[in-house]
Amino acid sequence: MIQMPKKKQKPKAKDISAPGRKKRPAGKAKSVSSSGPGRSEQYTEALKKAEDFLDRGKHEEAVIAAGRLLTPRIREKDPTLFLSAARISAFANVNLRNYIQAAETALQALKIDNDLLDFHYILTVSYYGMEEYGLVEVNARRFLELASDQPQDRNWPVMFSEAGSRSDLIYNFLGTALREQDRYEEACQAYEKSYAVNPEYVTAYINHAQLLHGIGDDAGACMVLDRASGRGLKSEEVKMLRKAYMSAPVTHFSPGQTEYNRGDLQKALNKLQAEVRKHPDNWTAHYFIGKIYVQMEDDSAAEEAFLEACNLCQNDVNPLYSLARLYFDSGRQDESLKYLEKIQAADKDFVQAHRLTGDINFQSGKYREACDAYVNFVMRMPDDPEVWINLGDSHFKLEEFEQAKQCYEKVIEIDSACSLAYRNLAVCETRLNNFENAYRVLTDYLELAGEDYNLIVMAAEIAANLQKFDEAIKYGERALEINPHSPQLLTLLGDCYYSGGFLVSAKMSFEQALKIDPNFDPARQRILQINEIQDARKR
Repeated sequence: MIQMPKKKQKPKAKDISAPGRKKRPAGKAKSVSSSGPGRSEQYTEALKKAEDFLDRGKHEEAVIAAGRLLTPRIREKDPTLFLSAARISAFANVNLRNYIQAAETALQALKIDNDLLDFHYILTVSYYGMEEYGLVEVNARRFLELASDQPQDRNWPVMFSEAGSRSDLIYNFLGTALREQDRYEEACQAYEKSYAVNPEYVTAYINHAQLLHGIGDDAGACMVLDRASGRGLKSEEVKMLRKAYMSAPVTHFSPGQTEYNRGDLQKALNKLQAEVRKHPDNWTAHYFIGKIYVQMEDDSAAEEAFLEACNLCQNDVNPLYSLARLYFDSGRQDESLKYLEKIQAADKDFVQAHRLTGDINFQSGKYREACDAYVNFVMRMPDDPEVWINLGDSHFKLEEFEQAKQCYEKVIEIDSACSLAYRNLAVCETRLNNFENAYRVLTDYLELAGEDYNLIVMAAEIAANLQKFDEAIKYGERALEINPHSPQLLTLLGDCYYSGGFLVSAKMSFEQALKIDPNFDPARQRILQINEIQDARKR
């Protein structure tokens, strides 16, 4: 949020984009000249009120209060008052993201004097918010030019030049504006100047590194991030990006990619299509066009774009993988496997190819081949719980229950809240005739996780199998609170009551099951059995 500078005696805003407020020198004129018209008491009070609103973050009130002073009469009679109110209004509108209004106010102020630093600052920020990068560049350069000049003998209060301390932010905006105009070398220079002015400005390092990565200079990107780390900046994003860029495939930056990252698919598509018309050999543009069409669910257009990217670039496996994924999702498994084989021949460490190969083989019933593929994945990325689940399921299908059990135990080690892993582990224990172990697995999880209906029912079933009928009833009743309309659950609970000797409760459960489903024969058969027992007791 862009904040107006506050008075020195007040706490300074921590926002990186807010220029600091300097103390006004004693005796400095508040109007155009010492002989000019004085500010009336009413106007003075109105200005203080507007400034107070802004200082307290009440931006809408600040705009309204300052707006009362933005009149042609005040502009003519007391330009300093007009400029002070314009400054408050413009900063407040920027904070409200009313960039058009902020820019219009700043332009009105610059008609009085085009060399007022703060209003070029406001214009730069506003045009940046509107993504008018050409105008960002114009006003950023004018701001930097004025900020570098020696102070001139002016009658304006110094408050109209307080944003001069934020050259770091303006250089960063300028870098982004130049980047969006494909002027990458100049953009890099702007980012460098940004963190040269303020060595602690993490955003400038990150933007510079991301640009270098985008144009294929990952070594340069790592150097920038090393520079940030060397200055003691302990940003997790810096560490994360450096790790990614150390092994990143080369990609080439384009404005369309920026729009894609922002989530504006249609705007990104338009820019990328313009890019390929201009540079038909830009494989990354074709690649991102394909990704956009996937999200738009236009598989044929996505396939065409990915194929073109593959033809243009033989050294990057990402287009190959995207094509393999597209074929997999559309049920063309054999074609998907063909491209996955190409990926593994080119880069055995591209882990997603191993995972997708495993998924295809699992769906095709080739569980041994699925195991091999998933093992190749977990050898390289051992902390992915989903793939350990898939590997366990593959062993389970092969009736290799001990190996499946080890996989599910690994999942729980990674993610102790994964209910599917507890369920599958319990099933493995039952297949190995380890019913006590299965029951312990479920009860341990339910103590932590609470209301997982499927696992509560499973605990009730295993407890009944172990003849722990009191515990089985406890879990059955607990499950019934979650789902009171299951004839199967009511029949299970009735069986537990029956085995525990509670015939009346058992009969009530079976009757309730039949009310829900009159054709549910297991409940009907059990009622007949109970009736026979009760009749025999009467005789």
